[in-house]
Amino acid sequence: MSVMEWKREMSVGLADLDDDHKQLIRIINQLGADYKDADRRAAIQG
Repeated sequence: MSVMEWKREMSVGLADLDDDHKQLIRIINQLGADYKDADRRAAIQG
């Protein structure tokens, strides 16, 4: 599950900036996934 999803409405009209924003969204989603995994591991380990 993603924290954020790129939507066409997010476009600033410049491909380079849009690509940077897409990369930031991927990073945010990865951090969210890592955080959830760490939370699950902590719950399992007690």
